[in-house]
Amino acid sequence: MVASFSVADTRIIQDINVTIGNLTHTFDGDLDIFLVAPNGTRVELSTDNGGTGDNFVNTVFDDQAATSITVGTPPYTGSFKPEGLLSTLNGIPANGTWTLEITDDATTDVGTTHGVGDPDPIPAKNCPTVGEVTIDKSSYQCAETVQIHVEDSSILGAGTQPVTIASTAEGAGETVVLNETPANSGIFDGSITLTAAAPSTGDGFLSVADGGSLTVTYIDANDGFGHLNVPRTDTAFVDCSAPAITNVQAINVTGRAADITWTTNEGSNSDVFYGTTAPRFPWCRRRGW
Repeated sequence: MVASFSVADTRIIQDINVTIGNLTHTFDGDLDIFLVAPNGTRVELSTDNGGTGDNFVNTVFDDQAATSITVGTPPYTGSFKPEGLLSTLNGIPANGTWTLEITDDATTDVGTTHGVGDPDPIPAKNCPTVGEVTIDKSSYQCAETVQIHVEDSSILGAGTQPVTIASTAEGAGETVVLNETPANSGIFDGSITLTAAAPSTGDGFLSVADGGSLTVTYIDANDGFGHLNVPRTDTAFVDCSAPAITNVQAINVTGRAADITWTTNEGSNSDVFYGTTAPRFPWCRRRGW
């Protein structure tokens, strides 16, 4: 049995799931099910699974599912990880003819397809015409690298997209050119390294200072709702100094035990060593915050 679906949308696939609404068959273990993409790529969904069980009912093949189709039980209602990887189709255009192949490799059983859902090759979330920029952390040290990410379906195929990133130490900021990956996806990624050195505009490093902050800005040329050149931003803090320890005390001292307490000026990990000499190989270690 072959079912074909035509897709007109030319956007790039970021995720794809396949739904079989109601496939009745008297011996699921005879069935081989494949999805064939417009470019000819074949993905194995299920081959000879289910033994003497019957039917596939509201079965969703999803790479992110927790349970593999190989360990599921008929009628396979719910989400299952296919035997092949649907993610091999990520990055190709969605348009064209998609084919679902269902083959019975025996001759003594019969089956009927009552409902097969079109493959959904469009990103799981609606492609945003409102641009978004994000960075990978909420706090950075002075020599870390900031990863910058932009998504905006209104600039599909642009190839590159500049953003600016500035800090309290380098107000003029630096320009970072992000690359579209995969091509024609509207997804752009790039990075810049931080430094505690004095600012030098255009050097490819962003100068930062302890206790300061940094902000990346993407100008959304057209958000799809009539708004032009809208700044989109994301911000993080800068923390370059190690925590300070004060108020170290031994309390509740007895002949066999004592409690050691201390204060740090920020959240941190601490080690306590004790012995008759300066610590090299500690007798005991306690960790606290």
